Amino acid sequence: MGSDLITLLNSHRLYIDAENENFASNFVNIEGYKASLSKKKVLLKTWYDGYLFCLWIGISFDRRKKNYKLKEKASKGWGIRGDQYIYLISRILSKKEILIELNLDSKRSILENKVNPEYLSNSIKKICDEFSFGGLDYLKEIFEKNDELFDSTEYFEIITKDLKLTD
Repeated sequence: MGSDLITLLNSHRLYIDAENENFASNFVNIEGYKASLSKKKVLLKTWYDGYLFCLWIGISFDRRKKNYKLKEKASKGWGIRGDQYIYLISRILSKKEILIELNLDSKRSILENKVNPEYLSNSIKKICDEFSFGGLDYLKEIFEKNDELFDSTEYFEIITKDLKLTD
């Protein structure tokens, strides 16, 4: 089951919350490798990087966005970013409420709900999107208070202070 699940997780498609796609272009190249189509001042190279960054923020602040409109950005899976994606999934799975949501909180629950790799992969993808889009919403909220937020890489410092990772 383990390797099948990892393969399924690493093959997840990449989506963005269509409502916040334009906002995301403030700090990430949302056009993939077509850099000439994006704004000149971009701090993250692709939406893969932006998605992972927003996922980390969403997990760290426990922010999930339940209502969103998916827009596919890539269908090729996670490739070289697979380890980072799996690491962030492991952080999600360390939350008791997520284990309950996924029916993984007991052997009985797993058996009664016939939990299988495909169910887990689909459910985990939905949860990852919710956390990533929650992180994107958080960034939008702080940007609305300071529209110069993404003018330099200091925005990483601001966010880590909010997370109480630095003084």
